[in-house]
This record gives sequence, structure tokens and C-alpha cells, in this order.
Amino acid sequence: MSETSYVFFATGNVYRPPYPPLRERFLTWLTRFLTGGRVAHTLFATGGAVLDGTFGGNRYYDLAAVIRAYPTLCTVFKVPHPNAVGLDNWLAGVGIEKPIWPTISRWLGSKRWTNDCLCVVLECLFVAGVPVPLMDLTTPTALYDWLKENGFERLEIRPGPQRDLAALAEFCSD
Repeated sequence: MSETSYVFFATGNVYRPPYPPLRERFLTWLTRFLTGGRVAHTLFATGGAVLDGTFGGNRYYDLAAVIRAYPTLCTVFKVPHPNAVGLDNWLAGVGIEKPIWPTISRWLGSKRWTNDCLCVVLECLFVAGVPVPLMDLTTPTALYDWLKENGFERLEIRPGPQRDLAALAEFCSD
């Protein structure tokens, strides 16, 4: 394995203009309610950059900024893989609204492929050469469980302002 990327999980999204905090809180609640999981969002990081697939469109962040300022992070997995992943493959989705209904349909059993946070992360893992079962993982919690069951190294984080930023930065320093 020549490359290392990181898959982050969060208990919710963070407020990002132009969407009001109420909308983000509602989507977080809806995700956790319909999927029965403690995680509501997932992000992919490689080469010091983070791809955040949201219903408001894809967003890119600096890894250090996400570590410092993303208050709902709860877990990060270290994922070694054989192939490099160029995040610019997802530039077309920047700022483009994504409908939520295909995602809800997948949560309810349709296994429909969408471009939400989970499918963006699964695509990144697939491109990286990680043998992830694309159509069997339908929620962020299912991906979390798959990474855990397959022995990927992980760091659990306490969400909120008391999280251990030094441990998180050290874990993501490869």
C-alpha cells in the first residue's frame, strides 16, 4: 500500500452559508432517525485536502482546518490503499445542490446510487483500490461498521469543543 487517506465520520453537518443552521440540524436529525445510526455524515481526506459531499454541493477544505473547526467529528479511519486519488474528479459537484429524495430512497432499501456524502466517499475508496462493497453500504453507519470490521485503524473522537485536537492531528499526520 503506497497511499494513505482518511475517512471521517461526524454526528452531524456544520453550518455552511447560505443554508441556515435549522436546515442542517434537520438533515442531521433526519439522517440519524432514518438510518438508526449515531453518525450522520462522512468525509474523505487525502493529500492534505478534504472532500465534503453535502446536499448543498461538494466542498473542499484543508485537512488542518477540518481538524480544528469541524465540531461534530466523532471518528476517523486511516485507510491505506494502492491507488492515488485525485479529488479534482469531484470538482463538477462544487456548489451544485443535490436532492435528498434519492438518498432517502436508498435508506429505505432501494440501493439507489446517489451523489450524497456516502456515495462520494465510496467512490473515493473505490478509485483508491479499496475493495469496498459499493451497493451493500447504504448509510454512513454501514460504512463505519465495514471499515471497523475490516480492521482499519481508527481514532474515536469526542465531538465538540473538548475533542483532543492534538491526537486527531497526530493520527492524520501521514
